[in-house]
Parts: sequence; C-alpha cells; structure tokens
Amino acid sequence: AQRTDQFPRAALMSGKGGKSSGGIPAELSAQLAANPGMLAALQQGLAGQGQLQQLPAEISKRVNALKNLQVKHTALQVQFEKEILQLEEKYQAQHKPLYEKSATIISGEYEPTEEEAKFGSDDEEEEEAPASSQPVKGIPSFWLTVLQNNQYTAQMIEEHDVPILEHLTNIVVEPFYGEQTGFRLHFFFSPNEFFTETELVKTYYLSYEAEENALAFDGPSYDKAEGSAISWKDGKNVTVKVEKKKQKKKGGKDAGKTRTITKTVKQPSFFQFFSPPQAPEGDDVDEDSEEYQMAQLMISSDFEIGDIIKEKIVPSAVLWFTGEASMDDEDDYDGEEEDYDDDEDDDGHGHSHGHGGHGHSHGDDDDDDDEDDEPAPPKG
Repeated sequence: AQRTDQFPRAALMSGKGGKSSGGIPAELSAQLAANPGMLAALQQGLAGQGQLQQLPAEISKRVNALKNLQVKHTALQVQFEKEILQLEEKYQAQHKPLYEKSATIISGEYEPTEEEAKFGSDDEEEEEAPASSQPVKGIPSFWLTVLQNNQYTAQMIEEHDVPILEHLTNIVVEPFYGEQTGFRLHFFFSPNEFFTETELVKTYYLSYEAEENALAFDGPSYDKAEGSAISWKDGKNVTVKVEKKKQKKKGGKDAGKTRTITKTVKQPSFFQFFSPPQAPEGDDVDEDSEEYQMAQLMISSDFEIGDIIKEKIVPSAVLWFTGEASMDDEDDYDGEEEDYDDDEDDDGHGHSHGHGGHGHSHGDDDDDDDEDDEPAPPKG
C-alpha cells in the first residue's frame, strides 16, 4: 500500500536489491551449478533477505557491506538536500523584492517607466498596441489568466469560479525553514461579494529526514496540508450545490401526496483546493481498500498541484499570462503526433494517451427513480 511519504518527489525506498547486470563471475560457476536457485536469485534480482541468504556466506557478507555504504550515501544525500534548502532560503530573500515590484505593476499601484517597459533588442520591430478606449489600471484578470493557461490548474476552474477569480490580485509563495519545513501559498483577493476574507492560505508541510537505514532519498516527503476556512456570504458558496427532490407517498391515507427533500452536496470548484483531502486513519484502516487508495491518489494530486504553483506558475507568472510557458513534460512531445497511430482494441476503439490531469470528471449520474430533480440556488 502506498504511504504519504511515497508520493512524487517524496519516495523513501526500502532496502531492495537491484537486478543483476549480466554475467556470473567464473569463480562462482561451481557453486551456482550446484544450486540453481542461487543463479535464479542473481538473474531475477535479490528482492528480499530470503533470496540474499541463498548466496554463499562470503558474497552475502560483501553485499551487506555494500548496503552499509549505500546507507551512508543516502545520509550524504539527505545532508545535500538540507544544504540546498539553505541556499534556497538565501535566494528567496533576493527574489522577494522582485515579486513585490511585479505585484505593484499588476495591481496598477506602480506604472513602469519607458525604460523599464523596453524589452528585446532595438532591431526587433514591435507592432504598436491599440490604445484603450478608457483608462485601464494595472493588468486586469492577470492571475485568472495565468491559472487558466496552465493545463493543471485550468482543469480545477469551473465556470462558477471565474467571477471570483477575477478578484484574485496576487499569489505569493512563502517557504518556511527550520525544524518544520514546507511552504505556504497565499492567495490575495480584492473585496468581493462571495466571501469575507481577502487572503486564503494553503500550507504544505514536508520532511527532509530519511527513514533509519534507508537505501535511497529522492527528496522531501509529504507530511500534511492545511487550507484556510472560507467564510462564504449567503448563497455564494460555489463549492456546494443544493438539490431539491420531490417524493410521492406510495401508501396510507396521504398516498399520492408529494414532499420536497432538500440536500446540500459538494460540487467541483477551484476553491475545493483549500479543503485538502485526508487519508483514512485508525487501527482498522485497510490500506488495500479502494477508499484508501483513492484517498492516497487525491492527496498525491493535491500535493503535485501545490508544487506546480510553487515551482512553475508563480516564478514564471508573466510567461503563463502571455501563453509562452509550458510544462516541461509536454515539450518532449510537441509536433510528434504524426509519428504515432492510436492503439485499437479488438472492437476497433482507439485509446487516448493524453495527460491524466488533476481535474474533476463532470458527468452527471442518471437517477433511475421517479423523482424529479429541481435545481436550486446554492446557499452558504
């Protein structure tokens, strides 16, 4: 079963041997010939202590010595990552005034000079942009456009989120260091008709420690996430919808009469991001259950979205706004579609091999009973 410390960028591996790289040394031939199981262990990989014990004692001794050295390699890798973190902290302080100046330009608080607005070489001919019919302050809908131009965050945005995200004025990344390490994503909003807060925060907590005798360390492990509670104004909560159903009484003296049942249910929304998924807990949790596996998948997806905002979107916000930025993994496939044909099943249906993404599926469930559904405005 997958644990929360086994997500992308956060995998602490257990001690499993790798596959054999090829031939068997000549001096082992006699021993291997006498014990075919030993040869199989080498060919298939020493996947456990039981198979390791099938090797001659002197080889097991040497393999264990190599593993002890590997543990020391891992300890050095952990120390390396911690020192990288210190370097990140140093340069984060130097990036901060640049982010702050960007925010003043986007909001319209500061107007760049002609010199500051000059970009590119003098040889490049730049088409003259049309003048606005009315004065425009800053760059309207900057952060909404940024989020819509990234394929991962775009899938989180529903139509009912757009009017709210028009009020998004800035996104600030705040890494924190020390005994507890992680980062906060601050989302700033102008006063609006939807909720009372002007700032919403998503916090991710990470660990830079390896398990005892870990044989590899691939980066910080995910610990947990927390999000701001949102104080929705009456009837403006876009994370839920109110369903009304009419039910007919089937028997008794009131047979045929109808009553209206009202139920509030969750619906897809960008603002679900501030209610991070949680893994089931307790001694009776079945880590092989579909519920547990789905929770792990949602947690992993949530962490990946937060990491994309931190590492990709905020540092290159202007390039996402202009549409010049793209995710690195897409660059390897640009223009190559013509080189491949879609696979087909026996019934002739092709497979789609696109990115899975992190959005929601919005298909409506069919209701087979005789009740009539009547949509109603959501209430906070």
